[in-house]
Amino acid sequence: DAVAAGDADGLARAAHALRGAAGNVGAQALQQLAGSLEADAKAGVPADAAERLDKARHAWEKTRSALTGWL
Repeated sequence: DAVAAGDADGLARAAHALRGAAGNVGAQALQQLAGSLEADAKAGVPADAAERLDKARHAWEKTRSALTGWL
């Protein structure tokens, strides 16, 4: 886990990938959370990174549920 390791570059890369994937499926809330985390991680691991990842996980669960229902 990039946050636990203090790996800001890894966190930024993972957030970038998540932002792109979220954008591909129209998950705007998740895209915004990931984009914000990506931008902030470029300056180092944000102090609230773990909390923000929890919010992103919650947004992912909502997205997954909506996509599953759509299928």
